Amino acid sequence: MSPSKHSNFNTKFLPFNIMDLRDENFYDFIRQFAGKKVAELLSFQEYSSVDSFLGRQDVTAILHLESDELIDLKKNMRIILSNGSIYLLPGIDSSIMHLTKLFKNKQEELIKQSKRRQ
Repeated sequence: MSPSKHSNFNTKFLPFNIMDLRDENFYDFIRQFAGKKVAELLSFQEYSSVDSFLGRQDVTAILHLESDELIDLKKNMRIILSNGSIYLLPGIDSSIMHLTKLFKNKQEELIKQSKRRQ
């Protein structure tokens, strides 16, 4: 069996119940691990658990939409270059990618544990 492509992401520091965290408990973890802005981005879109987060296509896609309701959300997460292109702040992008890999790794670990118990 080949090693997981996410195997370099250690999940040992994750709360034992990370897959059960919902709503504010989930956002509290995200705030501590990835920062206030990432937690705000997930909360605004109702990504309220690991499962809903992993089920998304692109959590940052909303930042490309034009709506007055998104002005405050966008203000500190992206910049618009003089040519009109949108640039997501690299720390936010990096945190989201790291969370994705970490959560997928945890999910794989739990699946393996479940198979061993059968």
